[in-house]
Amino acid sequence: MSLAVLIAGMALGLYVLRLSGFLLVDVRLSPAFERGLRFVPVAALAALVAAGLGATPQDAAVRAPALAAGGLLAWRFRRPWVCVLGGVGVYVLLGALYPAT
Repeated sequence: MSLAVLIAGMALGLYVLRLSGFLLVDVRLSPAFERGLRFVPVAALAALVAAGLGATPQDAAVRAPALAAGGLLAWRFRRPWVCVLGGVGVYVLLGALYPAT
């Protein structure tokens, strides 16, 4: 499969997805489905974080404690900005103390 076909297919899929939002504006979703949609941003962030964890094995000693700190802060304070700032702060601090080889 060529790269152009792949890009065209992805563009068509994205166009159809966005168009469906305009066409289905009057459709009522079930309350259970709406509750599930509230977790989409959290799941997307978790997927990005999990994908970045295995990026470089040399960084694991810094990334794992930063992830743990962010998770604990999210559990304790239930505020996304506290989680992000705490995790990034631990990552920067440990990265400065223990630079990757």
